[in-house]
Amino acid sequence: PLNQSTTNNNLSAVLTELEHLAESGDTQAQVRLGEMYYGGTEISQDFLKAAMLFLKAAEKGSPDAQFYLGCMCENGVGMPKDLVKSIEWYDKAAEGGNGAAKLFLAAKITTIRDYRNSGEN
Repeated sequence: PLNQSTTNNNLSAVLTELEHLAESGDTQAQVRLGEMYYGGTEISQDFLKAAMLFLKAAEKGSPDAQFYLGCMCENGVGMPKDLVKSIEWYDKAAEGGNGAAKLFLAAKITTIRDYRNSGEN
């Protein structure tokens, strides 16, 4: 069994490596480190850092980062709330193959259609 000191040392080593890789432009490291800052379980939660990391990865085409940015824009977490921008990020993520983004878009389209149809009666 690992003791707390060993666990902390391992986490510190992983964080150092992820930060190095993220700074050097590694998209997967940017997404993973962004997830860690977003979730706040392994490290202190920091939505602004998460958003910056996701943005770097999203600009390089990461569907997962694009999905996270869609969520953050939709809810105003780590950035201003912007529903139009959130749909744009979800759309990019869906085009890149992110299944959750496809589901989010489908649900939003259904909601819009239901709203429009309710006004026709």
